[in-house]
Amino acid sequence: MKKNLSLVFGLLLPVTFFFTGCVAGPKDMDRMVQMLERDDPAKFEPVMHSFVACALNDDIDGMIALTSKVTIKEIGLAKLREHYAKDTVPVLKRFPKMSKSGSVFYVDDGRGTTGWTYREDFTSQDGKKAKIQFVVLKEQGVIGIGSVGLWK
Repeated sequence: MKKNLSLVFGLLLPVTFFFTGCVAGPKDMDRMVQMLERDDPAKFEPVMHSFVACALNDDIDGMIALTSKVTIKEIGLAKLREHYAKDTVPVLKRFPKMSKSGSVFYVDDGRGTTGWTYREDFTSQDGKKAKIQFVVLKEQGVIGIGSVGLWK
């Protein structure tokens, strides 16, 4: 998966940079390059894959360890555990196979938290499909899952 996403980024980034440079100009291009150097998606994606692996193995503690500290603080550890056990794990077990492609969007709250939103296609054993969104954030230098849920 990592190689495929890297290949997609490798192919799309030069085209995107070319057209963005034509429209937005060099200053915006410089900001995009700096953003990709600072927040390389290849550093965020493995956290998502590890989170999914933990869910498929009923490892709630592992999922918590990969979760953003801000998310844990805002939701509360007990409620987050319950949510993962009752909602997230069953969905990921129902749709265990992640496709090799999806959508990726940059996240920047303007206050120092940055990251990527991944909208990935998952397939169940009986061929049904679901799109699941993962928001993977870097808060105070630490990368973690900010949220996970079905995307319609």
